[in-house]
Parts: sequence; structure tokens; C-alpha cells
Amino acid sequence: LTLRERSNNENLSLVMLRTTLPRVTVCHLVAAHSLWGRLFASKAPPTSPIAHVTGENYDEVVTHSSIPVLLDLFATWCGPCRTLSPVLEKLATTLHGKVKICKVDVDESPDVADRFHVKAVPTVVLLRGSQQEDSFTGAMSEENVLQWLKRHEIGQLTFPTMSTVNTHKVQLKRVLHTA
Repeated sequence: LTLRERSNNENLSLVMLRTTLPRVTVCHLVAAHSLWGRLFASKAPPTSPIAHVTGENYDEVVTHSSIPVLLDLFATWCGPCRTLSPVLEKLATTLHGKVKICKVDVDESPDVADRFHVKAVPTVVLLRGSQQEDSFTGAMSEENVLQWLKRHEIGQLTFPTMSTVNTHKVQLKRVLHTA
């Protein structure tokens, strides 16, 4: 295996990657931004749709939010918190723009936990502005969290369901027959 590199305008280019196998020779010309970048570039962590809240940024992120906020008060050592975390990550993507999902590590920000009188983790609090609307404690499935949010008119579909459409069709037929 031989590898030659050359520097050209601050870009490393792999000029030739040559692998010799019995009776087979493979030569590849590769651009630095593709192979070299994928192999050796430092990767930025993926951006999360969930905001991390501390005592310092609480007012900015939570209180001044224009949409309802779902605040997950968790601890890194907590098993049920680790169970609930992927559920909230998925919902943060699914319900983007309808609810802002935020996480607070109670060990790092005990002042925020005290604000909500947290006795157990995970505790999830639903806020509209600075007002607490509801909360639950413990891990829940995605379906249960969605039902809980729908009770608070978050994540509801704006399109009519098929049963609503069929009901209106029947009512329309009755009106047309009587006319």
C-alpha cells in the first residue's frame, strides 16, 4: 500500500492510492474533500433539536419562548431518564414548531429543579410562557407522551380525519335530498 500526498492551496490531495493484490492492481485518484476529509477530519457532533437549559439561560430559552415548552428535568445517572430521552428526541423532531423540548440536568442546575419542586427524575413539565400547565414523573412511551400532549392541544392534526369527512358527507347528502 503506497500513499502520496501533496499540498495545493491549503488542500491536501491524495494523488494516488495504490493497492496491489495478487494479479490485481487498483489505482484511485481521490479528492481531498471526499476521502481524506471523511477519514481524518474532525467530525462535529450532530445538532440536537433539544435545547439544554441551565440556570443562566432559563429565561432566554424557556420564559421568552413563543411556543409551549416541554421541560425534561433529568439526571445522567437515572435509568428511566435514559429511557425517556430517545422518546423526547424523536418528539422534538416530529413536533418541531409546535412545542420546544428542553432538558435540564438537575445535578448541574439545582436552582431550576428547585423552581419546580422536583422530588424524582425524570420530571417533565409543560410550560406556556412562565406558567406551569401540567407535569408528569417517570418514563413514558412515545404514544403516552403524545396522548398527554394532545390533552393540552399540542401536536394535534389540523387536517380533518376520515370520520369527520364521512360525517360531513352524510350531512351534505341529507341536505341535498331535502332540497
